[in-house]
Amino acid sequence: MKDIQTRKYKIINEKTLLTTIDVSKVKQRGYCRCPDGTETKVFEYFNTGHGFNKFWGILLR
Repeated sequence: MKDIQTRKYKIINEKTLLTTIDVSKVKQRGYCRCPDGTETKVFEYFNTGHGFNKFWGILLR
């Protein structure tokens, strides 16, 4: 098998929003770090369309 070398990019700047999610079958957990360094509390949302809309709404704040 051929080794593939990947490149690491440093594209985190004052406009970058970092988000993480812990994916499970029923309930996910999310977390955000804003460009100014503030952080959100860990939030939970369900694996449904309504749950995704909650997640997206938190990202847009």
